[in-house]
Amino acid sequence: MVGRNERVKNFVLAALFGSSVTLIVISLLFHDTSRSQQVIGAPLPRLQNTGPAPSLAKVVSPQSSSASHPIRSDGGVPSKPTSPLKSPPKSQSNSPPNSGTELEPKSPPKPSIPKTVPTKRERRLMEVREEGARAIRDNPPIQPNLTVPPSGLVECPSNQRPNDTARMKLDCKRRLPQVIGIGVEKCGTAAVSFLLSTHPNLVHAYPFEVYFWTKHMYKGMDWYRNRMPVSSKYQLTMEKTPNYFTSSTIQRDIQRMMPDSTKFILVVRDPVVRALSHYVHLKVKIKNPEHFVDRPLKPGQLSLCFINNTFETTVVRPNGALMDYNCILTGGIYHQKFTRWLSVFPRERFFVIDGDQFQADPLPILKELESFLQLPKFFDGSHVYFDESKGFFCRRGYKPKQTCLGDGKGRTHPVIGKRVEQRLREFFRPHNEKLFEQIGRRFDWK
Repeated sequence: MVGRNERVKNFVLAALFGSSVTLIVISLLFHDTSRSQQVIGAPLPRLQNTGPAPSLAKVVSPQSSSASHPIRSDGGVPSKPTSPLKSPPKSQSNSPPNSGTELEPKSPPKPSIPKTVPTKRERRLMEVREEGARAIRDNPPIQPNLTVPPSGLVECPSNQRPNDTARMKLDCKRRLPQVIGIGVEKCGTAAVSFLLSTHPNLVHAYPFEVYFWTKHMYKGMDWYRNRMPVSSKYQLTMEKTPNYFTSSTIQRDIQRMMPDSTKFILVVRDPVVRALSHYVHLKVKIKNPEHFVDRPLKPGQLSLCFINNTFETTVVRPNGALMDYNCILTGGIYHQKFTRWLSVFPRERFFVIDGDQFQADPLPILKELESFLQLPKFFDGSHVYFDESKGFFCRRGYKPKQTCLGDGKGRTHPVIGKRVEQRLREFFRPHNEKLFEQIGRRFDWK
């Protein structure tokens, strides 16, 4: 009996002990579940890359877990936290960064590229180019009938009304030039235009130099046309501006805005003689030339125009080197500029004249110009003569209002030493050879 009671007592004690253990286990299970949900619901902070990652229990404390996720009265856990943990506040720009974190360097702002807005003058030039190209395309000019009509009258009467019968029959009006003299400055372009305009089938703009393509193109083609004289359908119209030749931009404009039948006259001369003429021209233009200053070219500059008290000190530096960037010398390097024209227009549209030969005997060249321009034969020995007092040729017989050029032409050139002249000729010789290759003929230059 005693043994049986002892066994019952032990059984009861064991049951009581087991119930306590069960309650403890259940409590621990609920506590761990709440903590796991707390960890899953909150964002993890950034950790340093040093050592193993800490356990979740060290990241979230039990106090914060129990406060954020209270256990329901039935022992469960809410499906969503009532007050989730907030992310750590972002550091302000003035506050130091948190320990263990690295701020990414900010990339510098990209520089803004300014938009190029065309100026009023540039917009006008674009409009003129479009208008000129459209006019040539839609209304191509009628080529003049370069013959002598039965009446023998080819010029428009100057003292009659616009609706007179004679003017109507001759179709008298202002026309764009069919012939353009493009240069070169100080090579005798004025003499060529002056004597050539004696021909009855050719009228020339006056003043001779219009500067439309280099200075006044923004004014439009109507302005250009109004600078030309009234001409008949039996006449050619011509203008000449020497600085056209040195321009690097007008070739395409002339190609787009002028008919394909436009012809060009180019006058060149011995570059040493041209340099002397240019020096005399600048010396008259600049009353008090400054003393010699060795000025190097600035970035983007191709040449400079300046003179000194003598020709030698204008083209030679004090150390003996040649001043090869002075425009007095660069103006005689013809082939460089002519290359730009030949890249746009065919060679057969140019008539190249040796200005020195024209000054010595203009009549043969005037007859060649008649053939090039397809003018009726007109020039003979009676239309030009040599004026002893002026030292150059003048015209007679036709259009006798002005028989000779003004006093500004035919100025005396300074005498230079043989050593300087030889150096200049050696400098120009290879450039002259390239020009002769371009034009297919040679000139008698020393």
